[in-house]
Amino acid sequence: MNEIEKTPPPPDSALRAFAEPALIFLIFFIFAGWPPPDVNEAHYLAKAKHYWNPQWCPGDLFLESGKAHLFFYWTFGWLTLLLPLPAVAWIGRLVTWASLAWAWRRLSYHLVPRPWMSVLTASLFLFFHSGFHMAGEWVVGGVEAKGLAYVFVFLALGDMVQHRWRRVWILLGIATSLHVLVGGWSWIAAMVAWLACGRSRPPLVRRPARAATEGSQSPSTAGTVAWEANSACFDAPPMLPAMIVGILLALPGLIAGLMLSHGVDSQTIRDANLIYVYHRLGHHLVFHRFPPWFMFRHAMLLVVWVGICLLTPCRTSKGGNTMGDRVGVDLQTWGHRPLRGFVGGAVLIALIGILIDQSLLYHLDTAASLLKYYWYRLTDVFLPVGVAFGIATLIHRWWHARAKAARWVLVVSIFASGGYLAWWNLHRRADFRPAADIQMLPSWPDDPDRTQRKYESWKQVCRWIRENTPDDAVFVTPRHQQTFKWYAQRAEVFSWKDVPQDPTSVVRWWRRQRWLYPHRVVRWGFASLGEDRLVALARHYGATHIVVDRDSSVRELMLPQIYPPVDTIDPAYVVYRVPPAPEPVP
Repeated sequence: MNEIEKTPPPPDSALRAFAEPALIFLIFFIFAGWPPPDVNEAHYLAKAKHYWNPQWCPGDLFLESGKAHLFFYWTFGWLTLLLPLPAVAWIGRLVTWASLAWAWRRLSYHLVPRPWMSVLTASLFLFFHSGFHMAGEWVVGGVEAKGLAYVFVFLALGDMVQHRWRRVWILLGIATSLHVLVGGWSWIAAMVAWLACGRSRPPLVRRPARAATEGSQSPSTAGTVAWEANSACFDAPPMLPAMIVGILLALPGLIAGLMLSHGVDSQTIRDANLIYVYHRLGHHLVFHRFPPWFMFRHAMLLVVWVGICLLTPCRTSKGGNTMGDRVGVDLQTWGHRPLRGFVGGAVLIALIGILIDQSLLYHLDTAASLLKYYWYRLTDVFLPVGVAFGIATLIHRWWHARAKAARWVLVVSIFASGGYLAWWNLHRRADFRPAADIQMLPSWPDDPDRTQRKYESWKQVCRWIRENTPDDAVFVTPRHQQTFKWYAQRAEVFSWKDVPQDPTSVVRWWRRQRWLYPHRVVRWGFASLGEDRLVALARHYGATHIVVDRDSSVRELMLPQIYPPVDTIDPAYVVYRVPPAPEPVP
């Protein structure tokens, strides 16, 4: 019997049960606690606010398009009626991060029951997830539907590794309601995990026969807890009723997703798929467009995970008189098998996505109809999860048998994850702008003062618009921004970030982009269209005002200018009023 089997798991304490999630939360805060809006917060919270108050930013194509995350709006969006958007963002972040920290610690303790190991696994997860992703997925960041959905996925994993499978399907049903793709793919990965459990998995529709186990004695070497855990595999009720409950809980997300395409003709759906996959979100959806370095590093992470699995096998008993032998699982490692099955399911989903991408290179219509479902989302998240817990398991198993090697692995893990967190924090402090503005606003890396002045000018013009224009005003805005609605609280004709979810609106959104922002406008500004053309387009889309970025405009527009005030020195943005259409001659 090895040292792990001799040493029982240390008893949990109330102090650690509180302190470890608190430390994990602190790590999440250090990693992502930057000023709002984060990359997707202006997108999600504006949509949630408009859902509860349709009179906010009326006339905005994105806000009035199909609602893909109804359950998120129902459970969280109502806060936007009571508080300003930045406050809602911070409340949502704190709730999400605290829930993630609690769910992570719960999962970690059941897999590697060593004091404070959950803090290390959380740090390792952030390191591998941020530094080795392939398709740009993330978990810890701004508030949005998928962050809350991952909370329930991690809770489901915590029950899965304890073989409490009925809870798994119910929790995944809630995750699917919050985010249909996160929850839906997790259902499939969970089914792979269930299959990977072999004889230790609970039945789907009926109990297995107990004839072979009747009369067996409780094993003296495994302990009462291990006996009861393995015996539960035989006594577990069928999973199907719990799966039905999970499906019922998932219906809000499933129905909202299905309704997006209800009644839409096939040609519009085809065009929307091509726009969505190949013109807008190829960096998340199209494998052959990923940077080669992203592919390589993720493949290396997969190799590391496989290697750790070989070094720390989930041992299978070869027969004997104990219940563990009859079930066919090792009493100390049975919790790792479903987790590794889940990670393997996530990798399998990604491999199928790669196969679709490579086999349909000359059939883009068919490829787009399939690739829009984010095949690489789970592997970006759960392969780092598998490696993080694999390293912790390696340390745990080697702690007595190979003490020196275990301590080296521990030290390297602490320095790698802690060093990355420190580096990221220092790097991020060099540019304290919100992530949404960093992503799209013009910047000059060699001139941070100019970058900051541009950001302040953008907030200033948005604040002026919010205070001096009607609530129902609609704006044509610069191409290089994504926070106009957040700061100005006015509708805009088009935003590159705010791609709708329903096919009809996607096609309309793309047409606006082509007409308003052709290459010459992106390079030389709205003046390159000419005043007559620009005004005609603005009137066609119901715009009442135009915001111009002076740094990208070749000249001033010959239109009524309402901003900046005369006392403003060298403003970066100018606001014009769209002249009303002339009255028709009787």
